[in-house]
Amino acid sequence: MLRLSLSVLALAAGVFITTKPALANEAFTLELAAGNSKYEGTIDSATALGITGRYTWASGFGLEAGVRAHGEFLSLVDSGDTLRTDVTSYLVGLSYELPLGPVTLGARLGGHAWRERGNLISPSSVWLSKVEDSGTGLYHSLALSYALSERSSIGLARSEYRISNGYSIKSTDIRFAYRF
Repeated sequence: MLRLSLSVLALAAGVFITTKPALANEAFTLELAAGNSKYEGTIDSATALGITGRYTWASGFGLEAGVRAHGEFLSLVDSGDTLRTDVTSYLVGLSYELPLGPVTLGARLGGHAWRERGNLISPSSVWLSKVEDSGTGLYHSLALSYALSERSSIGLARSEYRISNGYSIKSTDIRFAYRF
């Protein structure tokens, strides 16, 4: 399933790369994100930070790559132990931006390689073991941004990053973008 999804993304990227600009100027955008993440199955939420670089063609379609620190999460294990983990994702995907005056609607879809690291701690606060897991998954995002100037904008985004075993990390971010 993942190979099929990545193949479709690669094919779509090839189509967008070969199209000619038609509506506006092409641009490279650097975007910083800060927000709140919630990992399904955990008992709390975390502060997330991310940075993404995106090249957008005049058609509004673009390619992006970035890294995201989802934050540190706590979850209770059946034995009463506590699992404290942090998750990081490296992402590559497609984006689309639809400008409507000073407001822009945005959508993203892509794949991410995630890594989860943490510690298992007993109810008496004794360290029991180190925990590590990694894998790949899909992510998607919808955003709304407002132009502060010709080159900068600020916006709000809602995203979901799928992790193993049907779990996902859902987040709401404030994003600041600068177009070069």
